[in-house]
Amino acid sequence: MAAIPAAKWGIRYAGYTGAKTVPQKFALIVGIVYVALGVIGFFVTGFSEFVGGSNGVLLGLFHLNPFRNVVHIALGALALLAALVLTPPATEGVNFIFAGILIVVAVLGYLGYLQGLLGIPPGVDPDNVLYLVLGVVTLFFSNPAKVLTG
Repeated sequence: MAAIPAAKWGIRYAGYTGAKTVPQKFALIVGIVYVALGVIGFFVTGFSEFVGGSNGVLLGLFHLNPFRNVVHIALGALALLAALVLTPPATEGVNFIFAGILIVVAVLGYLGYLQGLLGIPPGVDPDNVLYLVLGVVTLFFSNPAKVLTG
């Protein structure tokens, strides 16, 4: 019997049975939080000065600008897609990519390369620490050994 095309691409299909795995549940939680953070961020920043330095601070710690809010919504949508549409192995792959993005953003933010675009201050800043911690935690939920070896 030929494989179902959706299954080849890691997409769940009508006949798919299986409970949500821990990586899928984690992606669902992260997706909801990131979309909510992006939407709430617009209440803090508004829509002016779309790119550039931060024009709002959330919880007195995290710098925001409208472009960063859009990025948070997009990353949240990606995590929700992984949690709700993809098979468990595909979700682990998306979590792995998500973790990589967060760790790279933390390093680039620390070095000061994202201050102009996302408004992330250089050095040891709560934004950079949060991205690094969330990246490492997300890496744990991606099962990296399985993702890298197939």
